[in-house]
Amino acid sequence: MLRDHGSREKYHHSLIGTNARMASIQAAVLNVKLGHLAEWNRLRRRHAADLANALRGTGIQPPEIPANDEHVFHLFVVRTTRRRALQEFLSRKGIDTGIHYPVPLHLTEAYQSLGYPGRGSLPVSEQLAEEILSLPMFPAMSEEQKSYVIAALKEFMG
Repeated sequence: MLRDHGSREKYHHSLIGTNARMASIQAAVLNVKLGHLAEWNRLRRRHAADLANALRGTGIQPPEIPANDEHVFHLFVVRTTRRRALQEFLSRKGIDTGIHYPVPLHLTEAYQSLGYPGRGSLPVSEQLAEEILSLPMFPAMSEEQKSYVIAALKEFMG
């Protein structure tokens, strides 16, 4: 549990742990990949900008892209009050999505010692946990794949 963020079950943390699940072979592969990191981050930023621009005015809220910072968009997380419907629609179109961090930390066993009384004590965090959806984001995303995702998002929003 200590090496997996204190979790027996994904997103349900019983204690405060770390993310230490890397084997030596993984470290060797990642050492080679480091040479590609700058280019992959550049591509992720470009994909994120294109997705964010396409989502303007659709009712699906993209993440903010700071003007003077360089976010690398490990995930491209949008907000929508229609998350389940959007996720199901995209799935029918063959587009995978994810819901990352669906349980706010103050509601996990690991952080009960902070004294939050439970659901309702951090309403913004709880609302975000209900609305967030991660869209496809990877450096090798082709223009065709990105256009397909954008078209599907616009179709959903009508």
